[in-house]
Amino acid sequence: MLKNWLIYLGLLAAAFVFSLYYFKWFSWIVLLIAAAAPIVSLLLSLPFMITAAAGGVNVSAPGSVSRGDGLSLGVSPLKRASVFPRLKLTLACENRFASQKLRLRFCHCGLLRSPLSLDASALSAHCGEVTVTRRRCFVYDMLGLFCLPVRINAPESLTVYPVAEEPALLPEAAMTVVGYKPKSGGGFADDYELRPYIEGDSPRSIHWKLSSRTDEPIVREPSLPVCRELPLMPVLGKNRTENDGVLARLYGAVRLVLTRTDAVCLDRQGEAHRVNGDDGWKEYLRALYAQSGSAPAQTAGGLYRVTPSGEEVSGL
Repeated sequence: MLKNWLIYLGLLAAAFVFSLYYFKWFSWIVLLIAAAAPIVSLLLSLPFMITAAAGGVNVSAPGSVSRGDGLSLGVSPLKRASVFPRLKLTLACENRFASQKLRLRFCHCGLLRSPLSLDASALSAHCGEVTVTRRRCFVYDMLGLFCLPVRINAPESLTVYPVAEEPALLPEAAMTVVGYKPKSGGGFADDYELRPYIEGDSPRSIHWKLSSRTDEPIVREPSLPVCRELPLMPVLGKNRTENDGVLARLYGAVRLVLTRTDAVCLDRQGEAHRVNGDDGWKEYLRALYAQSGSAPAQTAGGLYRVTPSGEEVSGL
C-alpha cells in the first residue's frame, strides 16, 4: 500500500506542477481529478470492502500429499459470494524438517463465488510437515490506497509423505521366520498347527479327513509367523534432497517387511515405533518430522540403516 501512495503522490505532484506552468483551464481540471481520485475510489469501493471483510475468505488444502505431486490450494468466500475490488492474500509457510520457508501470494479482483486455484506445488517438493506460521489478508479499494483486514480460515498444517523406492539391500533378516504363534481370535491364516480337539473349539476348525484316520477329532489352529525383529533406521542429514531419498527407500523397506510381519522403525532419538500398516507408518513419520538432530549411530542388536548414499547397511 505504501508503494501505491508514493505513486499517487508523485502523480499528484506532477499534476500540480503542470497546473503551475501551463495556464489552461483543463490543467486545473487535471489537478482536481488527481486530488479527488482517492476519495472517489474509497466511496465507490467502501460498501464492497465492508461486505468482503465481514464475509471472510476460506483457504482449503488436502491434509496430506505425496512428495512431487501437484498441489493447489482453493481460495473461496467463507460465507457467501463477495465482490473484492482488490483482494491480496499472503500465506507464510514453513517446513522445519526440510529447513524450507515459503511465501504464497494470491491476488484477485472482482466477484469471488467458487473456489479459485492457488498453485502451491512448492509445498510438496520435499517431505515434512508444512505449517502456516503467518497469514495476512486485506481488501483494498480500486486504487489500492485504503484497505480493511479480512478474516481468513486457512489450514494449519500439511503433511508431505515420501514415495516408496526399492532399497539397494533388502532387509531379509526382518522377514526371516523363526517360529509361529497362535493367531488371536482364530480366523483365516496361511499357516496352521494341528492339535487335539478341546471342548469349546468351533466345529469349523475340525480337520475332518485327519480326524477320520485317527478316530479322534483334530482341529486346525491358525498361527502367524514370528519373524526376527530388525530395527529400521533412517540416517538423515541437512540436505533435504538426500533426506527425501532416504525416506523413500525406508518406505520401500517397510513395505517389504510388512508383507511378513510388523516393522520396527527408529526415530532420531532412537525410540522404536512399531509399524503395522499405513496408519502406523504415518504416525511414525509425523513423530520423525517433529524431531531435529541426527539419529544414533547404533543400537543394541541388529540394525538396518538407510543411508543418503543409497547403500543400505544391515548390521547384524
